[in-house]
Amino acid sequence: FVASGDEGSGKTVIIPATGNPGEGTATFTVPTVADTTPELSGEVTVALETGTGYTVGAPSSATVTVNDNDDSNNPNITIMPGLSPVTEGQAATFTVTATPAPTSAVTVSLAVSEDTSGEQDFVDSDNEGSGKTVTIPAADSTGAGAATFTVDTVGDTTTEPSGEVTVTLETGTGYTVGTPSAAMVTVNDNDDPNNPNITITASSSPVAEGEAATFTVTATPAPTAAVTVSLAVSEDTSGGQDFVASGNEGAAKTVTIPAADSPGAGTATFTVDTEDDGIDEPNGEVTVTLEVGTGYMVGAPSSATVTMEDDDDPNNPKITITPGLWPVTEGEAATFTVTATPAPASPVTVSLSVSEETSGGQDFVASGIEGSGKTVIIPAVGSPSAGTVAFTVLIVGDTTTEPSGEVTVTLETGTGYTIGDPSSAMMTVNDNDDPDNPNITIAPGLSPVTEGETATFTVTATPAPT
Repeated sequence: FVASGDEGSGKTVIIPATGNPGEGTATFTVPTVADTTPELSGEVTVALETGTGYTVGAPSSATVTVNDNDDSNNPNITIMPGLSPVTEGQAATFTVTATPAPTSAVTVSLAVSEDTSGEQDFVDSDNEGSGKTVTIPAADSTGAGAATFTVDTVGDTTTEPSGEVTVTLETGTGYTVGTPSAAMVTVNDNDDPNNPNITITASSSPVAEGEAATFTVTATPAPTAAVTVSLAVSEDTSGGQDFVASGNEGAAKTVTIPAADSPGAGTATFTVDTEDDGIDEPNGEVTVTLEVGTGYMVGAPSSATVTMEDDDDPNNPKITITPGLWPVTEGEAATFTVTATPAPASPVTVSLSVSEETSGGQDFVASGIEGSGKTVIIPAVGSPSAGTVAFTVLIVGDTTTEPSGEVTVTLETGTGYTIGDPSSAMMTVNDNDDPDNPNITIAPGLSPVTEGETATFTVTATPAPT
């Protein structure tokens, strides 16, 4: 319901000083987006952040519910690619589907775009852009609920990299845009017969988390000179699983295929390292997809998938962490509760790391207390406080005026337990060296609101600032 540009941190509001109209209070507004997608009601939350010249009080966040106003009876429109890759001069086809099939024919708007990063040009300008349409037949018609959308490609005599044609669903009347809302077909150039055809296969599947997922990238025929191939790495996270470090995901990964006169000619191995994280999670998938580039064509198969198997014991207790009462004032202790579910049969030692925000020069935690490798022992079943224990971070009370800060404790992997959610907890620490700093709180305005209306929040300083 909120545009991406309106989300995130670093938003500001100015509270008028004493003696000015509205002294001590200000209104912060968040515009909401009125779209055509039936969706669940949602929540918009505004949280106070630490800063200079004030301390963060309680409540430090406020939430407004946003209600959807779209017609859930409208069919859901999705799009899928047809054959890919195609060769320039052939048509790129896409299937547009309505679920359920509409009671009367529905005209769907689409936009056509192509990748021109390598100066390739396979689609006439007249066929590109938004406002293209396709009509999906009604439930009682031939071909009910689905239609084919075709993009003609140009067969020219220019040697150019392979490219991509993408068709994206646009919002319209009488339907909602579903997922997937865009589809892509690769278009291969046919003007340089010396360019090898690149394919990819999974070397072994499944593999256990912590092991490498390997893929074989093949050039047919083997190139006369080494060819660098671009790839993209993605993983299935639909069940909350996460086997690939974020730095190993994404586009523009590369592998070099040796030339015909070199050892290993025409083939190369691409490896994706996975993490053994100690978290009990569903099995997942790591997919590597060939990307278009120079000196080769993308063939079929153009992607390959390796199944990742979780190796964590579901019988191990799940460890979570929550903050105690906060904010706290410097000189007090920040207390966190570490919980095992279910309570363990024998005591479990849990590893943690302690960090703090220092962006404003604040420093509330002694250096010896920060860092990883901290531990806490959770008592076993039959013991007092079985399954839960407090972890305390002592806060330094100094005489330096500094912004409020945050202390975060994060669970680390270990033996005999798995990490649950939440796996980290944060507490605000207020400075007490400037008694003139006002206390800032926030409260929601009218809630719920309907999408398209404004969600309002009242931010108050007590006392009103000078």
